[in-house]
Amino acid sequence: HQPIASLIDSNGYTTTLNNLMFRAITQSDNTANDFVLWKAGGPDAVRSYLADKRIHGIRFGPGERKLQARIAGMEWNQSMAGRAFYAARNSLPTSVRRAAFEKYIDDPMDGATPLGIVDALARLKEGDLLSPRSTERLLSIMSQTRTGRNRLKGALRSGWDLPHKTGTGQVFGGEQAGYNDIGIITGPD
Repeated sequence: HQPIASLIDSNGYTTTLNNLMFRAITQSDNTANDFVLWKAGGPDAVRSYLADKRIHGIRFGPGERKLQARIAGMEWNQSMAGRAFYAARNSLPTSVRRAAFEKYIDDPMDGATPLGIVDALARLKEGDLLSPRSTERLLSIMSQTRTGRNRLKGALRSGWDLPHKTGTGQVFGGEQAGYNDIGIITGPD
């Protein structure tokens, strides 16, 4: 999912890191997500941060391009950028795709345990993970998430607040790899 791709023309696209982070969170834009990830130092930097903060139960994958390619049974290369990914994926034998998809379902290279993500979100809200300014900014962006209206947000009553982040896994053979939504719910009182 890469809504930002439609904005890139022969002259490229000029934006800010803040805008890319906003797109990654609120629109689940995988291209924006990968760019932010690499500006942060890549997957190893994120894993190191999680370890330094003693956040357990969260597995961080290789980034969206590599993750999505592996789930489909491929290794990412730049020729797969944009719509070419789907053509490459569709050209694979069904047996290859099924095996890779099942491997991912059985043992995802990314994801979190319920306790791991609850601990991380609670510590985020308490200001234990980021500076006060960064905490406020991240929660503000999460409050503007547009995806997942029928997930956690779908059951909220008026007056409740839910900064959240959704995720949707690949589909293969009518089976969805996952529907995810995490957030911090605050009641009116």
